[in-house]
Amino acid sequence: MDSPARLARDAWFAAVRDGPVAGALEKIYADAALAIKLRAPACWASGRCCNFIKAGHLLYCTGLEAAYTLTRAGAPARERLDAALRAGGCPYQIANLCGVHASKPLGCRLYFCDRSSQEWQHELYERLTLDLRALHDRFAVPYVYAEWRGLLGEMVGG
Repeated sequence: MDSPARLARDAWFAAVRDGPVAGALEKIYADAALAIKLRAPACWASGRCCNFIKAGHLLYCTGLEAAYTLTRAGAPARERLDAALRAGGCPYQIANLCGVHASKPLGCRLYFCDRSSQEWQHELYERLTLDLRALHDRFAVPYVYAEWRGLLGEMVGG
C-alpha cells in the first residue's frame, strides 16, 4: 500500500512548478528571512544542527517543501540519502555547510544552535507553519507533514 507521501508527490511537484504556489511558498520563506535578520541569531557554521540525532531534534516539513527543494536542488544520491538516514544527518550537508541553502525547508531556516533564540524560533515556526498549512488549503495541495529525511526517501523512490 502506498504511503500518503507517495500518493501526493505528483501533486506536490506540479504545485511547486506553478508560479503562484511557488511564489506563496517563497513569500513564507522571505517572511522567515526577515524575522531572522531582525533577530540576528548566532550561526557558527559548525554543521552540528544538520546532524539531527546529535543535535537532539528531528526536522519536519511539508511534502510541498520537500518537492520545492528536490525541484530546485535535485535529489540527493541514493547512497548519500541512505548514509544520512543511518548517521542521523542531512543528505544535503556538505562538510559543515548546507548544500540547499536557498531551497531548504522552513524548519532548517529557523533552527539555530544559539540557545538564546529558542523561544522566538518556536513562536515564529508555529506562525509560519500555520501559513504553510493555509497555502496548502488555498491551492488545494495535499498536506502531509513528515520527518525530512524519510519524506525525501519516499519522494525519490526506493
